[in-house]
Amino acid sequence: MKQLLEALANATKHLSLLDAAFTENYPDYKKMIRKLEESNGYKGLCREIYVGGKKKIIAIFRDNCITIIRA
Repeated sequence: MKQLLEALANATKHLSLLDAAFTENYPDYKKMIRKLEESNGYKGLCREIYVGGKKKIIAIFRDNCITIIRA
């Protein structure tokens, strides 16, 4: 699990650095991001990446598989 968490942390750090650099240097990037954030699927994409918050997540471990259920 530690390796997975480190990989996710690195990916987040790199994406944040790229976002900051593009935001600062490319005005069209800001427009593109605004369109993305206003698109119909954006909130759903965010929920797929991280549900978090008040919703409950149940993980069931069985037969070397993990099943995730959102309650």
